[in-house]
Amino acid sequence: MIRSPGGLWGDRKAPLLKRVVAVGGETIACCDTSGKVTVDGKPPAEPYVAEDASLDEPPNPNYCGPRRFAAVTVPADSVFVMGDSRARSNDSRCAGPVPVSSVFAVMAD
Repeated sequence: MIRSPGGLWGDRKAPLLKRVVAVGGETIACCDTSGKVTVDGKPPAEPYVAEDASLDEPPNPNYCGPRRFAAVTVPADSVFVMGDSRARSNDSRCAGPVPVSSVFAVMAD
């Protein structure tokens, strides 16, 4: 769970439930030839993705609807988070990486 760091994340008081997909120093992108997210060039196993976003929409930094996004090298002391229902999730695809200081709870699979 994360606290909103502000900016495109908004000034929410309620915590956000997101999954950490990449950490500082890793490069994340979407998509490979099969439409999967890659971290350092390899697709992670993501059986938890409940509703993936559209591959047909072009990337849009102001809206998290599209699945595709440009490669991002996550800064040190930050994480790249995505929701499990990506077709409806506001996450790092459009709002950018989150400072580790915003993470306050970790849940294991």
